[in-house]
Amino acid sequence: MSIINFTLICKQELHERKKHTQKELVDISRLQVLYDQNRAIFTKDAYKIQSTHPDIRNLDDLFRQFVNASQHVESHSVWRCNRMAPARLLRSVFPRPARLPATGVSLERYLIVDTPQALPYRIPDAECANMFVIQGSGSRTFLLRPTQECRHRCRTLSVRLPANYGLIYNWWYWKPISLPEQYAKAPSVSYIGSYC
Repeated sequence: MSIINFTLICKQELHERKKHTQKELVDISRLQVLYDQNRAIFTKDAYKIQSTHPDIRNLDDLFRQFVNASQHVESHSVWRCNRMAPARLLRSVFPRPARLPATGVSLERYLIVDTPQALPYRIPDAECANMFVIQGSGSRTFLLRPTQECRHRCRTLSVRLPANYGLIYNWWYWKPISLPEQYAKAPSVSYIGSYC
């Protein structure tokens, strides 16, 4: 892989394998169903949320704010998962894209839930340097800024990621920033992971 290589996974490649495909959008309602069906696992191993919204501190708060509220306060919420049982459940709604290796995918994952106009933020680095972002629902624009080591050969890139599309990059060379879509009306759900 060259220093300037980044890959945008097109929708077809995400659905290449019939057995493990993500056919439906993964929106906040679908995540709530998964949570309600597996509440004990998520409460024990992956319950806390970091959010810019003062009232969102855990999964119950998140779903209460997004599912029941008619007016959303613009916010950015990060749900970090680094335990086997909840990671396995998340994999049921976000299967591994066919382009990723069958082994070496890190256990650590992030689910990022943003209101339509959530302020820009930097994507967190994960355990392994090869990162992937899958857009479950909504859309975001990713600004890929080259790291200091890559600036002499790389330029800043902008990639729009609509629902069911993904992005692969290496955080040794790129520091992505997630930006809101100008005319977005729906919340965004992004699934982030890494592989070695």
